Amino acid sequence: MRRALFKTFLLAALLASFALFPLLTPPAHAQTGPYITANGAVYVRGGPGTGFWVLGTLYLGEIVPVQGISPDGSWWYVNTSFGNGWVAGVGVTPSNTAGVGVVDPGSIGTVNAYTLRVRAGAGINAASLGVLKRGQQVFVLAQNTDGSWLQIRWAYGTGWASAAYVNVSGVPQVAADGQGGYLPVGGEAPYAVVLSAYLNVRTGPGINYAILGQAQGGETLPIVGRSADNRWYQVETRFGTGWVYSGYVAPRNEYGGSPVTTASAANAEVDGPFGIVNTGALHVRSGPGGQYTSLGTIAGGTQTRIVGRNADWSWWLLETPVGTGWCSARYIIARGDISTVPYVPAGGVAPASPGQGGGEAPSPAIAGPVAIVTTGALNIRSGPNSAFPSLGAVYAGTQLPIVGQSADHGWWKVESDYGAGWVSKRYVVTTGSTAGVPVVQ
Repeated sequence: MRRALFKTFLLAALLASFALFPLLTPPAHAQTGPYITANGAVYVRGGPGTGFWVLGTLYLGEIVPVQGISPDGSWWYVNTSFGNGWVAGVGVTPSNTAGVGVVDPGSIGTVNAYTLRVRAGAGINAASLGVLKRGQQVFVLAQNTDGSWLQIRWAYGTGWASAAYVNVSGVPQVAADGQGGYLPVGGEAPYAVVLSAYLNVRTGPGINYAILGQAQGGETLPIVGRSADNRWYQVETRFGTGWVYSGYVAPRNEYGGSPVTTASAANAEVDGPFGIVNTGALHVRSGPGGQYTSLGTIAGGTQTRIVGRNADWSWWLLETPVGTGWCSARYIIARGDISTVPYVPAGGVAPASPGQGGGEAPSPAIAGPVAIVTTGALNIRSGPNSAFPSLGAVYAGTQLPIVGQSADHGWWKVESDYGAGWVSKRYVVTTGSTAGVPVVQ
């Protein structure tokens, strides 16, 4: 009797559960237009290819409307809860799709390099937006004027990538005229924004060239050419076509693709003598001597306008990228007529004269205690011992700022035109107080 009552109770409970949870039974599908059904977990991608970014996932049995099909018939363009995207035909079952139209995705690029940097503009100096990997795919929207850079759309918006590392499909080829079936030319023309309060516009790519006029801070100057080393841009100004130094402007757009036009300055007017740095790196100092503070360093090969000299012609007052300052004439190759270069005292002003633009010397500042070489030639070594290799030799009378000393107090660590190094105390005398010079390694 009890067993029969238990069976009756169990049967009633099961019937009640079906009444309470009718949604456990899948409803009949009510989709009447074209649709696909996922046969498992299926990625929805940003484009019709396995290299495109993933927008989301469809799960087993999920049904979404179809908007179109790719030109090759292997991808469906669908509408999902997370937006429109593409799914591969191999992972879904289509229904009612006989009349679905073809959706042309446009030009598609596939990365053929291990990594490829996406930039904000068409040039290697443009800001980096991120990195693509080999095999990833993007939409190709346009090219720059010479076809060396492509404007793309990827997972994070639009950007530019080097055309050399992208295989493009969907267009016959990349061509510079942007006509017919080719990619259009995209982006604005290159220009430079003046960053300093004023900037000299010169007749050629160097500070030895004559000044045409001065551009004001914030002016935008169309870029029409550049020097091979990208240090100078040829620009259009209200004074005519001239050259500006790249360190004082912010270039925009396709400046990396601008042609090298230095040949156009072959007969340009030159303004006074100039010097070329003839060592790896050279200190620019606040006065004509090694005891003066360094304003910064300039690299070998830098061209600098000579605006003055010291009394014995051993130091030049130069107009440099780190400001007007003094450099040892030993490491400068002078070009042009230097016979009229004026004498300028430390902290003085170089007068303007025919062929000379003039200039103001910086306020001199002594860098602390100084070692003065008392022998014919003295090696500056990489460590406080004669067994260390020589960085270079300096000569009698050379003044070297002292920055430290060895633990045995036998060597000074000094600043030189070869960088920081060590000299034996035996071959120098000092000026200034050395009481506080620290022991350094």
